[in-house]
Amino acid sequence: MNCFCRKFGKFSLFFFIKSVDTIEAFQRGHLKWEVKQKIFTSHFKKNIMRVSSNSILVGKQKYFFSTSYSDKYVILALSHMHLGVDIEKIQRNNVISDYGMIFSKDELERIRVSSNPDILFTIFWTIKESLIKLKNDDSKLFNSYKINSLLLDDSQFLLNYFQFKNYIISVLIKKGELEGRSPL
Repeated sequence: MNCFCRKFGKFSLFFFIKSVDTIEAFQRGHLKWEVKQKIFTSHFKKNIMRVSSNSILVGKQKYFFSTSYSDKYVILALSHMHLGVDIEKIQRNNVISDYGMIFSKDELERIRVSSNPDILFTIFWTIKESLIKLKNDDSKLFNSYKINSLLLDDSQFLLNYFQFKNYIISVLIKKGELEGRSPL
């Protein structure tokens, strides 16, 4: 398991990334996405973090986590603030015209003219996934969240994304939760 810490302004987030050999069989199953997320969350809580609730109590501070998976990697982001995290493998040669229901016209154009459209596509995808997890609202469609307004409205969210091997990881935190918090 890879474990690392990323600075997020004056705060730190801890990430645990585990390669899971059985995930291919799991992905081939016909389970709904929500069920898969619950199974992974339960697995992390019981087998990795050894807890039984949605938040982890360490000392007197409450910690929250968000999970995601892609191919053989499962990620857990740990913080004392609500957060959303997503990991996706960078896919080569995405046909962006197939994603009109997910991305706005402006986002599709930005991906199309990018010097590295595969990476930008994956960054946009993971940002939207992270936001849906942060808001805990999977009923909204991806295209209802616009990347331009998300990135330009810096009063609402703190965003960080980075590359891990051939994967993009995005994490979002509500800025309002930063007030009065001390770094980990």
